[in-house]
Amino acid sequence: ALRIIQEMDADVSKKIMKKFTFTGDKENGIKDGIRDEWYAKFDLAGPAESRSMPYTGVIERPDLQQIYLDALPKGVVKNGDGVVGYSTASDGTIKAKMESGTEVEGDVLIGADGIWSSVRATMRNEPTWWRVERK
Repeated sequence: ALRIIQEMDADVSKKIMKKFTFTGDKENGIKDGIRDEWYAKFDLAGPAESRSMPYTGVIERPDLQQIYLDALPKGVVKNGDGVVGYSTASDGTIKAKMESGTEVEGDVLIGADGIWSSVRATMRNEPTWWRVERK
Protein backbone atom coordinates (compact mmCIF):
# COMPACT_ATOMS: atom_id res chain seq x y z
CA ALA A 1 0.00 0.00 0.00
CA LEU A 2 2.80 2.43 0.83
CA ARG A 3 4.42 1.80 -2.55
CA ILE A 4 1.14 2.55 -4.33
CA ILE A 5 0.63 5.75 -2.34
CA GLN A 6 4.19 6.79 -3.24
CA GLU A 7 3.49 6.21 -6.93
CA MET A 8 0.14 8.02 -6.80
CA ASP A 9 1.24 11.11 -4.87
CA ALA A 10 4.79 11.59 -3.56
CA ASP A 11 3.81 14.63 -1.44
CA VAL A 12 1.01 12.74 0.35
CA SER A 13 3.37 9.80 0.82
CA LYS A 14 5.99 12.03 2.49
CA LYS A 15 3.39 13.47 4.86
CA ILE A 16 2.19 9.96 5.78
CA MET A 17 5.73 8.76 6.42
CA LYS A 18 6.37 11.71 8.77
CA LYS A 19 3.52 10.46 10.98
CA PHE A 20 4.16 6.72 10.37
CA THR A 21 5.56 4.44 13.10
CA PHE A 22 7.22 1.19 12.01
CA THR A 23 6.32 -1.73 14.28
CA GLY A 24 8.79 -4.47 13.32
CA ASP A 25 11.66 -2.93 15.29
CA LYS A 26 9.65 -2.65 18.54
CA GLU A 27 8.20 -4.97 21.15
CA ASN A 28 4.62 -5.67 20.12
CA GLY A 29 1.76 -7.35 21.90
CA ILE A 30 -0.85 -6.92 24.58
CA LYS A 31 0.44 -5.28 27.74
CA ASP A 32 -1.11 -4.35 31.07
CA GLY A 33 -0.33 -0.66 31.30
CA ILE A 34 -0.68 -0.54 35.07
CA ARG A 35 1.40 -3.57 36.10
CA ASP A 36 3.78 -3.30 33.14
CA GLU A 37 3.11 -6.98 32.40
CA TRP A 38 2.93 -8.53 28.91
CA TYR A 39 -0.04 -10.84 28.31
CA ALA A 40 1.20 -11.82 24.85
CA LYS A 41 3.94 -10.69 22.49
CA PHE A 42 3.82 -10.69 18.69
CA ASP A 43 6.82 -11.05 16.40
CA LEU A 44 6.24 -8.53 13.64
CA ALA A 45 9.84 -8.45 12.41
CA GLY A 46 10.39 -12.15 11.65
CA PRO A 47 7.61 -12.63 9.08
CA ALA A 48 8.64 -9.47 7.19
CA GLU A 49 12.34 -10.31 7.26
CA SER A 50 11.82 -13.92 6.14
CA ARG A 51 9.95 -12.63 3.07
CA SER A 52 12.32 -9.70 2.39
CA MET A 53 9.44 -7.31 2.99
CA PRO A 54 9.44 -3.98 4.84
CA TYR A 55 8.17 -3.79 8.41
CA THR A 56 4.54 -2.95 8.89
CA GLY A 57 3.59 0.25 10.59
CA VAL A 58 0.80 2.35 11.99
CA ILE A 59 -0.51 5.89 11.66
CA GLU A 60 -3.19 7.55 13.77
CA ARG A 61 -6.47 7.60 11.84
CA PRO A 62 -7.12 11.35 12.38
CA ASP A 63 -3.62 12.11 11.04
CA LEU A 64 -4.19 10.00 7.92
CA GLN A 65 -7.62 11.50 7.33
CA GLN A 66 -6.27 15.04 7.65
CA ILE A 67 -3.42 14.34 5.23
CA TYR A 68 -5.90 13.06 2.62
CA LEU A 69 -8.38 15.90 3.24
CA ASP A 70 -5.64 18.53 2.90
CA ALA A 71 -4.55 17.00 -0.42
CA LEU A 72 -8.00 17.29 -2.01
CA PRO A 73 -9.40 20.38 -3.72
CA LYS A 74 -11.93 22.34 -1.65
CA GLY A 75 -15.51 21.17 -2.11
CA VAL A 76 -14.66 17.60 -3.13
CA VAL A 77 -15.55 15.96 0.20
CA LYS A 78 -19.25 15.89 0.98
CA ASN A 79 -20.21 14.69 4.45
CA GLY A 80 -23.57 13.26 5.47
CA ASP A 81 -24.26 10.99 2.49
CA GLY A 82 -22.79 7.56 3.19
CA VAL A 83 -21.73 4.95 0.67
CA VAL A 84 -24.17 2.03 0.50
CA GLY A 85 -22.34 0.09 -2.21
CA TYR A 86 -20.24 0.38 -5.32
CA SER A 87 -19.58 -1.24 -8.68
CA THR A 88 -16.55 -1.43 -10.94
CA ALA A 89 -16.94 -0.90 -14.69
CA SER A 90 -14.94 -2.90 -17.25
CA ASP A 91 -12.61 0.10 -17.75
CA GLY A 92 -11.82 0.14 -14.00
CA THR A 93 -13.96 3.16 -13.18
CA ILE A 94 -15.61 2.97 -9.75
CA LYS A 95 -19.21 4.06 -9.24
CA ALA A 96 -20.24 4.55 -5.61
CA LYS A 97 -23.94 4.57 -4.71
CA MET A 98 -24.82 6.96 -1.90
CA GLU A 99 -27.58 6.79 0.72
CA SER A 100 -29.37 9.63 -1.07
CA GLY A 101 -29.47 7.55 -4.27
CA THR A 102 -26.95 9.70 -6.10
CA GLU A 103 -23.98 8.02 -7.76
CA VAL A 104 -20.40 9.27 -7.77
CA GLU A 105 -17.79 8.08 -10.29
CA GLY A 106 -14.03 8.04 -9.86
CA ASP A 107 -10.80 6.17 -10.39
CA VAL A 108 -10.27 5.11 -6.75
CA LEU A 109 -12.58 4.33 -3.83
CA ILE A 110 -10.94 4.44 -0.40
CA GLY A 111 -12.94 2.23 1.94
CA ALA A 112 -12.54 4.21 5.16
CA ASP A 113 -16.16 3.99 6.20
CA GLY A 114 -15.69 2.31 9.57
CA ILE A 115 -16.44 -0.96 11.28
CA TRP A 116 -19.78 -1.47 9.47
CA SER A 117 -18.12 -0.73 6.13
CA SER A 118 -20.45 -0.87 3.14
CA VAL A 119 -17.41 -0.73 0.89
CA ARG A 120 -15.88 -3.83 2.49
CA ALA A 121 -19.22 -5.67 2.48
CA THR A 122 -19.68 -4.96 -1.22
CA MET A 123 -16.11 -6.03 -1.98
CA ARG A 124 -16.68 -9.35 -0.16
CA ASN A 125 -20.20 -9.84 -1.49
CA GLU A 126 -21.59 -9.76 2.06
CA PRO A 127 -24.68 -7.98 3.35
CA THR A 128 -24.16 -4.47 4.66
CA TRP A 129 -25.46 -3.49 8.08
CA TRP A 130 -28.35 -1.52 6.61
CA ARG A 131 -29.51 -4.59 4.63
CA VAL A 132 -29.57 -6.88 7.65
CA GLU A 133 -32.97 -7.08 9.31
CA ARG A 134 -32.91 -5.72 12.85
CA LYS A 135 -34.77 -7.62 15.58
